[in-house]
Amino acid sequence: MLLFGAPVVIGLGVLSAGLAWIIAVRSTDGQAKGDWVELQLSSTCSSTYPPVLLERLKDYGLDAHFNAEDRLAMQLPGQADDRSHMPIALTRPGKIEAWINGEQHPIHFQDAGVQISFSGTATAVVLLDEHLDPEGLEIRIDGLPVEVEVNDNELQLHITEPNSMDALRQATDWVVALRHPLPCDLRVLDIKDSAP
Repeated sequence: MLLFGAPVVIGLGVLSAGLAWIIAVRSTDGQAKGDWVELQLSSTCSSTYPPVLLERLKDYGLDAHFNAEDRLAMQLPGQADDRSHMPIALTRPGKIEAWINGEQHPIHFQDAGVQISFSGTATAVVLLDEHLDPEGLEIRIDGLPVEVEVNDNELQLHITEPNSMDALRQATDWVVALRHPLPCDLRVLDIKDSAP
């Protein structure tokens, strides 16, 4: 999936969010085609995670609302693996860390987005408040190291998926999670069909 709310850059130009979403996973009319489902969630912060989760879904451009505490109704995008992929994407912690020569360094960023080169290669881009020296730098997302390219105060996160559409979805999942980090651990206990 590609971002609906955040900027998406193609080459040197900015692609509108709605058009970006169409390119990523939707049909030409830009509408989600998936089923409505209800996710039963479990967390240690039931009162604080719902607004964050709804902001994530807004970035994805998906309709959603809470039917009750820890019960989220949402429309799936319409991909074959929606029921397995979306619970993972929505429960990512969204934590980014910088380690320099083995020591953790505080990191603050202004925003994140998906960049697409003229060749169609997707990259997750994080705009920092400071310049980081690439020497001895390690970036971790949700505790896992990620290859990066440093360009002044911009981090370009290397995408591991070889297929261009899978890479686009991986970049988007990272960016959505980083823009809206969860305040606590969140799990999906069950997913079942639901009315809108």
